[in-house]
Amino acid sequence: MSESQHLLKQQQGDNIEIIEEQQPINYGSLHQQQHSSVKFKIEEKENTLPSVFISWHNLIIKHPKSGRIILDNVSGMAKSGQLVALMGASGAGKTTLLNTLLSRNLTNLTVQGKVLVNGEEMGKQITFVSGYVQQDELFMGTLTVKEHLIIQARLRLVGSTERQIKKRVSEILD
Repeated sequence: MSESQHLLKQQQGDNIEIIEEQQPINYGSLHQQQHSSVKFKIEEKENTLPSVFISWHNLIIKHPKSGRIILDNVSGMAKSGQLVALMGASGAGKTTLLNTLLSRNLTNLTVQGKVLVNGEEMGKQITFVSGYVQQDELFMGTLTVKEHLIIQARLRLVGSTERQIKKRVSEILD
């Protein structure tokens, strides 16, 4: 794994940790209906904008009426210039994590923990400076994860040959 590539993987049931430059960071656990694996991959990308990072600490998201824990003690960070992919089965908590990071669509949920931008809490102000494209608007259901990554690589790795693109996608998936 290269220094610029990080992989979040499932270990011992639902416990997930990120491997970053061979130093593990505890990422808590995601509660999901079928306990399928969740992968979190980050790819460094050159950036000329001022450095910005978002970090989240000990997020616990619950549905108050049912008592269901959607996210349990999840922490992490995304740095400026990184392309982040959050993958997992339906119900794993991917959308809930993104909505929590952006302080959106949390009406019927209780949220504990902190979300920081450059080390400071922004609360609902984060919606004025950030966003994401949801799955339904971005992906075609007939494509595999590999095919989606190849499409994104073609868009982002301008000047790369098809062979280089496929090699890079294979490295990310390994």
